[in-house]
Amino acid sequence: MPIVGEALQDQIAEVGYLRRIVEPDDEVFASLDAYGLDEVSDSDWTGQPETVPAAEFVDSYLGELQQRPLSAATDDFRILDPESPPRYYRGRWRPAVASDSGVFVARRRQRYGSDLWCLVEVHDDEQYRLLDLPLDPIGVLRGCDEAWRLQAAIDFVNGNAQELRVRGTGRGGVQLGLPAPPPKWLQRRWDLLGQPVRVPWALFGYEFSTADARDEVPFACGHLWMQSRIEQEEKPE
Repeated sequence: MPIVGEALQDQIAEVGYLRRIVEPDDEVFASLDAYGLDEVSDSDWTGQPETVPAAEFVDSYLGELQQRPLSAATDDFRILDPESPPRYYRGRWRPAVASDSGVFVARRRQRYGSDLWCLVEVHDDEQYRLLDLPLDPIGVLRGCDEAWRLQAAIDFVNGNAQELRVRGTGRGGVQLGLPAPPPKWLQRRWDLLGQPVRVPWALFGYEFSTADARDEVPFACGHLWMQSRIEQEEKPE
């Protein structure tokens, strides 16, 4: 069922699950208000975090982890291997094995429902510490949002930074490709500015105008500690 009347229907563009009114004027805003739609600021909608140094971000989670008690080891973990190439997200996941030692972003099985996101410290003496994510279970972030950003910080600290791949379309646009799923705050931001696209050279892709891409490359690299990599421009058909 439409949430606005006929006066605005012709101005709405459908892009996937999004409904956009391009360059709305005061009359459009007045109509939206009349339909009972309240404006939400970009910052409130995206909930984007502040930029912090990667090492500081990782240390904040390690500090929380060290406050958890040691427990007997379990084999119910899948870890995101920090030594594997960050460009292949799905291939980084593997079951934990007895020889693993260190701190890992992980998922642990539960009897019912999806696997839980966590940070786990594994010891050679078959003990572990566990920090469930998100840290604030009633906050706006999901466990995966924290985990994906934390892994990006870990990769940067390890000298294995993830890459944001950048390619011109040859049609006046720019495509940005991510090696891992975007946290919700980044997806919401990019849904406002760009359009999701399938790209063969990245796990997730968005297309932007050239002007917006100039802002979004440093934004993503700053918030996720990535390095940008320029791909060969697509040849127009």
